Amino acid sequence: MLRETSRPGSALASFLGVSLRCAALGLALSQMACVVTDPIAFPDEANVPPSIVSRALAANPLDKIVRFDVDQSGSSPDGGAPVPNEKTFEVYVRDPNLTQRLQAKIFVDGLGTSLDREVPPSAQLARPFEFTVAGSFLPLTAEGSGACHKVELLVSGEFRFGSREPLVDDDLAQAVWWVRSIDSGHTTVDMALCPR
Repeated sequence: MLRETSRPGSALASFLGVSLRCAALGLALSQMACVVTDPIAFPDEANVPPSIVSRALAANPLDKIVRFDVDQSGSSPDGGAPVPNEKTFEVYVRDPNLTQRLQAKIFVDGLGTSLDREVPPSAQLARPFEFTVAGSFLPLTAEGSGACHKVELLVSGEFRFGSREPLVDDDLAQAVWWVRSIDSGHTTVDMALCPR
């Protein structure tokens, strides 16, 4: 009867294979991880205050005194379409909190206007925003001479009720334009008399 003989070293290889598998299993069992079942609370997004910058090529940029000619408003010098009796201000409201709704308040000479409104969320860091101030807010002085007016734009996540103060301290952006209201008889304005 013929007997099959095993190859030399096959028993050793089999033993080493089983040993390695057992060692791997033992290592895996000893390194068990825990499973977290409690919800993880992530901190809220930091509220970064907004800022306001002029739009490129804006008709009334922040770094220039705005001219409002009372004589020219309402009538066209060439007989064409009437010139609106108003001034438009164009800015970008920059806010890294892209999903945050912002509120805008507009003041002329420190007095609130009915122009307050929302700056909607945007997928962009710079949100285009514009507002128009009627000429009735930018009159000549009571004596009929040229006048200086201060137009302010305040932007915040939220304002205190009936106030120009933000609900959260330091969550405020402010832009100021100085407006020179003139007519054909009064072309100069004493800027020292501008409202503070």
